[in-house]
Amino acid sequence: MKLSTRTRYGLRMLIALAKKFNQGPYQISEISRLEEISEKYLGQISIILRNNGIIESTRGSQGGFYLTKDPALLNLKDIVEILEGDISLVSCSDINGECNRTSQCVTKDIWEEVNNAIKSTLSKYTLQDIVDLSNTKDGEMFYI
Repeated sequence: MKLSTRTRYGLRMLIALAKKFNQGPYQISEISRLEEISEKYLGQISIILRNNGIIESTRGSQGGFYLTKDPALLNLKDIVEILEGDISLVSCSDINGECNRTSQCVTKDIWEEVNNAIKSTLSKYTLQDIVDLSNTKDGEMFYI
């Protein structure tokens, strides 16, 4: 499984918003400049995040985007699934996956175990955990 650019950039946008949580809206132009991501692409990502209740926006000269929930309540599994879709290595093990070879498949249980391990690991970490990690880097470059 390889995370898409949309997911990686979306997570970077959310980290930037989490760092300013409860400090007012953050303008997309500032996030774009800081994260070196085009405003147009951030705009597309923001629609997905807004439609899923993760962020909200306000208009005007002091407007911008902000998180709708405390970063400590947003786990990475939920964020990745919003931006990526169901986390699955093979289609037969995703939510709607069907396979006419299920009864004969010797690897299905392995793929399900790997999928569950990925989901479990992502569920352990919140957006706040990532912010805390980036704050402990003390000026080091932090990339996702």
